[in-house]
Amino acid sequence: MIRYYSDKTSDPQSEMTPMKLSSSLKRFLRRFKLWQKILLIVVIVELALHIFVPGLNDATYYQYAIVLEDHGFDEDSELFWKPSDDFAPQLKRVREYAGPNLIYTLGGSIAWGWEIKETFSRVLERELSNSGVDAAVVNFGVEGYATHQNRVLTQKLCEKRPPDILLLANAYNDTLWETPLTDREAAQRNQATSIKILYVLNRSRLFVLYRHLLLGIKRRLTGYVQPDAGAGHQVRAPLPDYRENLDAIARLGETYGFSLVLIAQPLPKRQKEAELEPYFQVMWETAEAYDNVFTADPRPLFAAYRKEHNVPYQEGMGFYPDALFLDHYCHPTVIGHQMYATAILQTLRDNKLLKQEKVNGNGK
Repeated sequence: MIRYYSDKTSDPQSEMTPMKLSSSLKRFLRRFKLWQKILLIVVIVELALHIFVPGLNDATYYQYAIVLEDHGFDEDSELFWKPSDDFAPQLKRVREYAGPNLIYTLGGSIAWGWEIKETFSRVLERELSNSGVDAAVVNFGVEGYATHQNRVLTQKLCEKRPPDILLLANAYNDTLWETPLTDREAAQRNQATSIKILYVLNRSRLFVLYRHLLLGIKRRLTGYVQPDAGAGHQVRAPLPDYRENLDAIARLGETYGFSLVLIAQPLPKRQKEAELEPYFQVMWETAEAYDNVFTADPRPLFAAYRKEHNVPYQEGMGFYPDALFLDHYCHPTVIGHQMYATAILQTLRDNKLLKQEKVNGNGK
């Protein structure tokens, strides 16, 4: 028997109907045992969640005191949160750089560069290059990081490759939030086996979805509200903890052979700047106590700019971005980052921390 088909129709025997597809799927699934089927479904759902719901657990990275609302972070029992790329671009640059003056920048969103590409790290590297100094300034700043996290991060980075110079811009985040736990207490709590297991399980999007569903049920049944950053009663790093963190980083500098530069932070509000003064005083005292610790203070440069250009301190709740700050918290503009870089460069040169610095092509 001869069958004729037009170009617009397909072979009925080769056409996959829903019924045939269902039959083929059933035959495929019969090959697996029940536990294998369950595992296969879990893997498929996990992959689908990673592909289609990338931000599922981005709002839950906190040190049991602080919540980060931004995407691009993973939980970590030691660092509390860390970039999802695990600092891969920065570490790649560190591995590839073979010259002198390897400089690491650590800090919070100021160092990281909140809404700014022209960070003080980038400005500093360009200024060094323009003056004939070979250097790589690698920015490891992370939003929200305080001295406890940077103490841990310094140890981890030194185990890979220690820098020649480490720039640390931290004080504001240590005092920013009134939290249920200090960073030190949170770190101690995270040493518990149950918390470590939780951090491992949180890498699974399926587990996080399950956790969110249970939390939603708990809220409906009991009216439970998860504590947030404003639910506590203390700062992240009281002065003794802050001093201990700086001491620990300074001792790492002695062990691994790097110089530490502690950077004071100008602020748009006079009252907040005054609150940070005791922390800045700890910076100066740490520099006095260790031969490898130095300080850089951009505040006089900011003050001179305020006076010359008539830029007042921001007072009250209202804020309009000015020439020095992008918001009422702490984040400098491009001009502000340039002043940070100027103060740091002055410290590096005054204390002869740079290797093979050249002037007009001659070694200095």
